[in-house]
Amino acid sequence: MSDKKQLQASMPAATFELLSEGFMPMPEMSRWTLVGGTALAIHYQHRLSEDLDFFIKNSTLEQDRRRIDRMMRQLQDEGFEVSKLHENDIQIDFEIDRVKVTFFASSLDILRKDDIAFGNVAVAGIETIKAMKMDAILNHRTLSRDFFDIATIMEREKLTIFDLLESYRQHYTKYLSAGLVAERLSKKELDANDPGLTPMQPRTKIDIVGFRKKLAEQIEIEVRKDTKCLDTLISDPSIIKNHLDRKFGLSRMNLPQKLAVLGEDGLVLEALNIGDFDIAYKDISGKTLLDYYLEDDAMFAKILSFAKEIPDEWLQSRIFKRYDKDKLIALENSVISCAKKAENSKEKIERLAARHNIEPNELRERIEAKEKIL
Repeated sequence: MSDKKQLQASMPAATFELLSEGFMPMPEMSRWTLVGGTALAIHYQHRLSEDLDFFIKNSTLEQDRRRIDRMMRQLQDEGFEVSKLHENDIQIDFEIDRVKVTFFASSLDILRKDDIAFGNVAVAGIETIKAMKMDAILNHRTLSRDFFDIATIMEREKLTIFDLLESYRQHYTKYLSAGLVAERLSKKELDANDPGLTPMQPRTKIDIVGFRKKLAEQIEIEVRKDTKCLDTLISDPSIIKNHLDRKFGLSRMNLPQKLAVLGEDGLVLEALNIGDFDIAYKDISGKTLLDYYLEDDAMFAKILSFAKEIPDEWLQSRIFKRYDKDKLIALENSVISCAKKAENSKEKIERLAARHNIEPNELRERIEAKEKIL
C-alpha cells in the first residue's frame, strides 16, 4: 500500500488534507511525533480517526510555543482556518478546518526507533501507542474507541491485557492500585459523552461490553493461576528457579515482591540469591521490594545488599528518611561506589567507615561482597 493510500484509509478527507498538505511539508514537525488513535489507524487501518495528537518529550511546552505559533500562522497563510480552543503549560488544542489538533508535552520516554515517517511527520510505533492507550483508559477517560483500539492491538500483536499493562508500567509513573486497574478495565461505565464506534467506521466488529467482560474473566483466570503457582512454590521451594521471570496480577509484581506480600521472607531472599532481580523495580502501584520492609530493619538491610545501583530518588526519599532508612541507603551507595573502583586505599576506607559510623573491617567486607554482585 502506498503512503497516500495508507493515510487515506486511516482518516477522513479533511484530516488527510491537513496532515499531508499542512504538516508533512513543515520541517518544524520533525520535533514531534504523531500518537493516539490516528497513529494506530495508520498502522492498522482498522478504523477512521479524525484527530491529530502530536507529542514531544518535555516537561512543558514553554520552549515550543513560538514554534507552534509560527506553524499556525503558516497554515493560515496557506488557507487553513485555525482557531485555538484551549491552552495550558503542557497542552495546546486547536481546531484547523474542523479537525481537532493537539500539541502536548510529556516526560514519557517514547521509543523513536519504532517510528515510521511520512514527510516530516513521525508516527509513533505500536509499543508507544499501546502504553499511551492504557494510560488513556486507566487515568483519563472511558471511551468505546480506546477499548476497540486495545482489542485490536491484542489481536494483531497476539498480546494479553497483562502485556499491555506491562507496557504501561515500563513507560509511566502514574501509580494505581490493582483494584483501580480492574475497575477501569472492566467495570467503570463508559463516559456520558462517548460517541460509540459508528462515527469511526470500524472495519471489524467488536462488542465492547463483551470485550470488557472477557477482560474481567481473563483477570480472574490469571489470579487463580497466580494463587496456584504460589501455593506450589511455597510447598516446594526447589521450583523457585522456574518462576524467576513471572509477573503477578494486575500490579505486575515480580516474584520477590509477591513473596514479600505473603510474608515469605526466606523465599524472598532465596529468589534474590538465585535470580538477577532489580530491587528498584516498581510495580504498577509504584512500590519497590524495599517498601514492604520499611518497618523491618534486618530485612531492609539484607535486601538492600542486593542493590547494584542506588537511584537518586532513594537518596532523597522522604519515606526512607521518615522510617530512618536514609542512613542505610547512604551507606549502601558508598559501598557500591567503592566496589566499582579498582583500588580503595586504607585511608579512604577508614574515612568512609567513620562517616557511616561502622568499623573499617565491616565496610571492607561489605565492599568485597558487593564486588561479587556487580
